[in-house]
Amino acid sequence: VWPAWNADLMVTANPDGPWLAPGRMPLSEPYTLGEIGIPICYDLKGRQATALSRAAALAFTKDELRTIFSGGVLMDVDAWQTMERLGLAAWTGVRSVKGVDVDALETLTNHPLNGKYAGFSRDCRQSFWWERAYVLEPASAEGNVLARIHDYGVRDFGPCMSTFRNELGGRVVVMGYYPWSQIHSTAKSNQLKNVCDWLASGQLPALIESFHRIVLWHRRDANGKGKTVLLNASLDPAAAVNLRLATSSTRFTLVDMKAQKTPVTGTPGPQPGQVRLRLPRLAPWNLYLIEEA
Repeated sequence: VWPAWNADLMVTANPDGPWLAPGRMPLSEPYTLGEIGIPICYDLKGRQATALSRAAALAFTKDELRTIFSGGVLMDVDAWQTMERLGLAAWTGVRSVKGVDVDALETLTNHPLNGKYAGFSRDCRQSFWWERAYVLEPASAEGNVLARIHDYGVRDFGPCMSTFRNELGGRVVVMGYYPWSQIHSTAKSNQLKNVCDWLASGQLPALIESFHRIVLWHRRDANGKGKTVLLNASLDPAAAVNLRLATSSTRFTLVDMKAQKTPVTGTPGPQPGQVRLRLPRLAPWNLYLIEEA
């Protein structure tokens, strides 16, 4: 997943106010996806999906945005407002947004991408950690709503997260409730993993399927062999880690920071061309390398 950026990104920091005002940097927020086991990409050409935040779209030409929205896009409401400003909101599947200024929470709907966590809620406490929450008006049917927003009296304000397939052939998810922060719960991290997998049409090269705070990077070497680096970004050991890789190989080697090697055997994954690895215990704040045999 590529957090959209280029050499012009910094000029988009605050188009309607003081440049580089505190809290308006458009670069760092989508990188939190890496903290829950979604692989981050650093180049447009290598992406399987794009994470678009704030006014970053202003750094790209219309043709570049067409390319981005022809694939998978995960975006916040600031990014949607920027697309509306450019006259391109039709690519997002959202007609309008409306801010909610009272304390509210997000509840996952009975949608396949939410799986067994349908009905789970996330309360980010706007009165403590202020972010504007938004109700979305999706352009398509109710079945494409991933989450709804409620107040503490269970008053339903409407959808706050939607999916869409646009005219370019792209897949788009718009998030209106704390899109990049407080995403580390089991239910929310599972939803975002499923969302990113859907946006990538099932082509993510690697994914931590289990509930662990593990950052991973994946690439192929000159011989086409997969190399995956994992960082257990936690103060606790990580046990029973499930790693999914896009490969036909079943034999792997796990190398730790002392260069000790442990063989690992993969089992068939959920789709053809995917394997699952059950990894041995990973020490806190340690790096590991997984190599295809």
